[in-house]
Amino acid sequence: MKLKSGIFKHIGIIAVVLFLVSCKGDDDAGGGSDSFDRKAMLANLADNVILPAYDSLTVATNQLHESTEFLIQSTTAENIEQVRTVWKTTLTQWQYAGVYDLGPASDNGLVSFFNLYPVSTIHIEENIASGNYNLESAANINAVGLEAIDYLLFGLETDAEMLATFFTENPDHLTYLIDNTNLLKTKAQTTLSAWQDGYATTFKNASGTDIGSALGQLVNSSIQYLEIHIRDAKIGIPSGARSSSGLPLPLQVEGYYNGSVSKEMLIKGMDGWKNMFNGNSRNGDQGTGLDDYLKFLGTSFDGNPLHEEINGRLTMAANQTEELATDLKTAVVNQQEECLSIFDELQRTIVLLKVDMTSAMGIQITYVDNDGD
Repeated sequence: MKLKSGIFKHIGIIAVVLFLVSCKGDDDAGGGSDSFDRKAMLANLADNVILPAYDSLTVATNQLHESTEFLIQSTTAENIEQVRTVWKTTLTQWQYAGVYDLGPASDNGLVSFFNLYPVSTIHIEENIASGNYNLESAANINAVGLEAIDYLLFGLETDAEMLATFFTENPDHLTYLIDNTNLLKTKAQTTLSAWQDGYATTFKNASGTDIGSALGQLVNSSIQYLEIHIRDAKIGIPSGARSSSGLPLPLQVEGYYNGSVSKEMLIKGMDGWKNMFNGNSRNGDQGTGLDDYLKFLGTSFDGNPLHEEINGRLTMAANQTEELATDLKTAVVNQQEECLSIFDELQRTIVLLKVDMTSAMGIQITYVDNDGD
C-alpha cells in the first residue's frame, strides 16, 4: 500500500476540519461541518443517477417477465431468443443499479436475490422436482435470480429450438423460469416505489457524514459492493486471485452458461460504479458526485488529486479488461496473468477509497472484511 507522506496529509485534513468546526459551529446536524453542499450532491445522485438506474431495471424486469410468460402461449425458438435477449438487457441494467445496496434495496435483499453466482443447479433441479419452493427464502439464494435464469435459458440446451422443445416437454422448468422473473420484477418495482414514495427525500436530507447519514451509508455500501461483487465475484475468484490454490476457476464467472457476457459485465459494472462516484447520468450528463467532494477537500495521493487517481485506476482496469482476447470464462485460464492484473488494479482502487477517501470525508467504515487494508 502506497502511503507516502500519508501521516502529514491526514494531519493536515484533521487540522482543516477542526478549524471549520470552530468557525461554523453545529449548524450541520448529523456530522460533517465543511461548506461543501452535500445536499445538492445527494439530490443529484438520487434524481439523476439512482432513480433512473432503478427505473431502467424495473422496465427490463417487467419485459423479462412478460417475455417468459408469453412462452406459455407460444414456446418457439424465436420467442426463446427474445427472452435470452431481454435477459442480457436486464443483466446489463443490474450493473448500474446493484451498487446502491442501501435503504429499500437492502431491505428487499436486492443483491442477494438478483445476481449471486455461481448458482447451484442441483438446488434448482430439486426445487423444480418438488414444486414446493419459496424463492424469497434465504435458503434459496443460490437457486434464484439472473444466474438461475442463465442456467434455465442457456444451460439446459444451447439451441433455441431444442430448448423450446424441452420447455414444452418439461413445463415445470418453464414455471420455475417464470417464477424467477416474477421475483425480480417484484423486487425491482418494490425498491423503485420505495425510493419514489419517500426514501429519496430522506436520502437527500440526511446530509451529514456520520454512520447513519446518506453519505455514510452510500460510501460504505458502494465500497463493499466494489470489493465483493466487482473485484472478487467478477474477476478475483474466477482468476484464482481469491482462491487458496491460486488456480483459475472458470465455473465461477458471471453468466457462465451463456458463456459470452462476463467480460462485458465486468466493464459495465465498473462503469456503473464510476457513475455513482462521479455523479454522472447514463446519458453522460455530469453532475455533482463524490469526486467533486474530494476535489473540494483538496485531497491528494502521491501528489495527484485523489479523485483523479481513483478514476484513473478504474479506467485502467476497464481498459485492461477490454484488451482481453476472450470472455472471462476462457480468459481466466488462457490469460490468467492479465486477469490478475485487473484484480490488482481494483484492489489498489479499493485501498484509496477505504483509507484515503474515507479519512478525508470523515466517514467510518462500518462493515468487516478480511483484506487487512
